Amino acid sequence: MKLKNLLLQRIYILQWLPKYSRVDLISDMIAGITIGLTMMPQSIAYASLAELTAQYGLYSAFMGSLIYVIFGTIKEVSIGPTSLMALLALSYTRDLPVDFVILLAFLAGCVEFIMGLLKLGFLVDFISTPVVSGFTSATSVIIIVTQLKGLLGLSFRSHGFLDTVWYFFTHVKDMRIPDATIGISSVIFLLFFRKLKDIPVSNKALKKTLWFMSTGRNAMIVVMCSTIAYLFDKTGSVPFKLSGKVPSGLPKFAFPNTTTTVGNETYTFIEMCEKLGSGIIFLPLVAVLANVAIAKSFAAGSIVDASQEMMTLGLCNIFGSFVQAMPTCGAFTRSAVSNASGVRTPLAGLYSGTLIILALTFLTPYFYFIPKATLSAVLICAVMFMVDYQIIKPLWKSNKFDLFLTTITFVISLCFGVETGLMCGALINIIFLLKIWARPVIHMETCISDNNEYILIIPEVGLFFPAVDTVRQTICKIATRLGKDRLPIIIDCSRILRIDYTAHKGIENLIKTFDKKAQLLLFLNVNPDILNQLKKITDVDDYQFCNSMSQSLERLFGFRNKLAKEITCPLLINENEKNNIIRQNMRKFSLDFELELIENYVDQVVFLAEHGGLRKQSVDEAPLRNKYFFGEGYTYGSQLIKKGRGMERLYPHDEIEPIPMWLHDLVINPLVKAQIIPEGFINSVVINDYQPGGCIVSHIDPPHIFDRPIVSVSLMSDGALSFGCKFTFKPIRVSEPVLCLPLSRGVVTILSGYAANNITHCIRPQDTVSRRAVILLRRALPEAPRLPQIEFPVKLNKAYYENQSLSKRNDKVYKKSTSKSFLKRNGGIVKKNATSRKTFFSDNKQFCLNTFWLNN
Repeated sequence: MKLKNLLLQRIYILQWLPKYSRVDLISDMIAGITIGLTMMPQSIAYASLAELTAQYGLYSAFMGSLIYVIFGTIKEVSIGPTSLMALLALSYTRDLPVDFVILLAFLAGCVEFIMGLLKLGFLVDFISTPVVSGFTSATSVIIIVTQLKGLLGLSFRSHGFLDTVWYFFTHVKDMRIPDATIGISSVIFLLFFRKLKDIPVSNKALKKTLWFMSTGRNAMIVVMCSTIAYLFDKTGSVPFKLSGKVPSGLPKFAFPNTTTTVGNETYTFIEMCEKLGSGIIFLPLVAVLANVAIAKSFAAGSIVDASQEMMTLGLCNIFGSFVQAMPTCGAFTRSAVSNASGVRTPLAGLYSGTLIILALTFLTPYFYFIPKATLSAVLICAVMFMVDYQIIKPLWKSNKFDLFLTTITFVISLCFGVETGLMCGALINIIFLLKIWARPVIHMETCISDNNEYILIIPEVGLFFPAVDTVRQTICKIATRLGKDRLPIIIDCSRILRIDYTAHKGIENLIKTFDKKAQLLLFLNVNPDILNQLKKITDVDDYQFCNSMSQSLERLFGFRNKLAKEITCPLLINENEKNNIIRQNMRKFSLDFELELIENYVDQVVFLAEHGGLRKQSVDEAPLRNKYFFGEGYTYGSQLIKKGRGMERLYPHDEIEPIPMWLHDLVINPLVKAQIIPEGFINSVVINDYQPGGCIVSHIDPPHIFDRPIVSVSLMSDGALSFGCKFTFKPIRVSEPVLCLPLSRGVVTILSGYAANNITHCIRPQDTVSRRAVILLRRALPEAPRLPQIEFPVKLNKAYYENQSLSKRNDKVYKKSTSKSFLKRNGGIVKKNATSRKTFFSDNKQFCLNTFWLNN
């Protein structure tokens, strides 16, 4: 059984191949051919960037695609040559024979495989997004400047970015007009065709044609310019520089050369490795960083097996070196094309790899006529949009240190090389992390419970030896200055997951200090493992360690927390004074900066939905209220009206977006840790986004679909959640409000028993005075009924989709009619609220799309 599980985990094709269908076959074939047409001209261009002949780019394009079919886990990933790998390979093998490039690919593959085997992927996590942004932008600028030489037909040799810029301006007067003409024309063509897919057309066939032309623009321009060169060659001489002769056929499958000759000097394997230097480690690190980032970006919220991805990338490079390939990894551009082409499984790589093999077998004589200026244009247009200038504005507003990181990485990469820039950026990152460990942030609140005061202290992160003295001194200062050496102190240790021996002794000294002052000190939510270690090393009293706030208050003041009792009691509507008291004393769900982070992610969900980034069934729009479904979806409202109560059904699997990692990290896991819900309980999440005066209906949670309890987290503003309210349109059930619970920003409410069973919980318009977000966390029952899976293509579904289109048109009319009067009265508020969000995300569209699934 263990062997079977290991084979299923590592030979990933065994998981999806038994379920492979004819629809998958057609989809993968279309996607694979599309990727192949994209990769073919790019591979030739990337080979020229690495100062290799065209065939080496094509050799690098097919083996990785074929290997990833068997071991790869993400269907959108396409392994092959990239501009980043080409530039790095050039920086370590400049003026060296091609044997060094091939050996570098082999050694990089070995390092990547070992990293995956030893689960060393966490090393890549020390390179933050701002550092990666600066590194990627600098790489793009270097490639663009380097390719200007080929674009304009210039001839000179240079080393480094500044050297290239100097030689470019001193040689620009020697520009060849024919090369410049065909190069600049190619750039214009590529940029124009890149936008073809965005032209709004109603005709589906025309829209698909424009999309295919836009996707295949690289292949089209290469064919067109090669044809022009061929015609010139037939009539006499060709006026522009050509790629030159490319050997026909497939390379010999053999182990890379471990010895080579440069001039009259023979290099052994050890000497070749010494010549490659830090590239043996640095290049695979960058490749792993790029590949795992792409995998996470296209994993649709599911967990990425980083170790499997690293081992697979290693195998792709190892076997690639056997066919004389340069170092390879995944590319965002190819993955985006694959995703847009409707890829279903990694088998698409079989078709793209086969297309490259056919090109090597039959088309190599024609590669001779590809103009170098055209290849430079392909490269420039491929990387110019990787310059991440959009990140500057949000970093300036949110975190200037990250902006400094991006800038310093960018500048050092340009001046001293991309490998130096990335290492410097990562080093500064690590120093910053060490500072956090050595000087953790300590949050402090003065709290009142039944007229009894105490101080709540919440240290951040783990507690290790560099931070012990600082934390102990800070707590003592708080106890003296704010507590007057008399107020009880509660230290919430829920965020401290590990401590070392020095920290154990520091805690022991802290307890002794407070004992001498006769000042009460309690530790709340201490990790059981830490507590056991403390008992083994130091002499501690169990009385000082509590598992809940109510237990802490009982030990401090001799009574149980009355607040917990009050919250569970029904609160009648309009009892404003009582609601305010509870709001003031209710403990926050999480810290303010975490709430702001959650709210930022909610905005990203809204942004993705507005730009088509979420699946159709995951979004439900209504006047001034939108809902976004994750995990187990739910059909509601219209089902109940048409079919009757108890006939509601879940959508089929895979028609709803998976639950993103940020929801697990920032919302679900803290609730599990606080013992509000059991681990693994939540499998359905709904984000409700209400504008001022928003739509009343929130959710219907029938017990034959959803388990109890249902947990609600309120964000962005205060308000009230009501149960059993009257509806203003098409009433499903009509009843007076029976319960109103206060929902301060960031407070959790548990809906169970009479408060959720068969009662619709709603937001009343009068309670939504400013924008409001409510995250509902639920568990769909395993036996819950579902709608039938929709198969493609099926002729019987035509009527279904016609009805859907009609429903959409009716929805638009409905929204327009119902929201008109409200917008007339409150247009200013709505416009102001919407504009601030849309301005930010429209300025940072790509940043949000790339980081929504990636940040976790």
